[in-house]
Amino acid sequence: MDGGSLSLNATGILSIAITGNTSTRESIFFAGSTINLTGGSSGVPVTLTLNLQQASTFNAGAGGFNAPFVDILTAGAELNITSAADIVAPFDYFTDFFARGSLSAAGGHLDHHDLGTGNVTAGTSINVGGNISVR
Repeated sequence: MDGGSLSLNATGILSIAITGNTSTRESIFFAGSTINLTGGSSGVPVTLTLNLQQASTFNAGAGGFNAPFVDILTAGAELNITSAADIVAPFDYFTDFFARGSLSAAGGHLDHHDLGTGNVTAGTSINVGGNISVR
């Protein structure tokens, strides 16, 4: 996954299998009633590394943003993840350790390990199992 912009807009469920790659993109836009990033396991999560040149967005509806075994590492521009339900991801962090972007869930946010972003909001709870770095 390299090159210009990538836009995937599903009226229903958007499921993407992550195999542990790095993507260099100008920007990414994913939208769906549910967004599922699959791959990895509870013992060995898979890592998705995004090198972004422009602000990018994952916008999930009532089914939530679900990436329970996908570590999301980001460099470059901000990544904004919004959900009309929960956001579940084991690890969301910028590889250059400069927090930016946002996580916004109408429900809760569950991060099993570390969380690094510019802004975090949740309608119910924020649970982080490791370090937190928020601008």
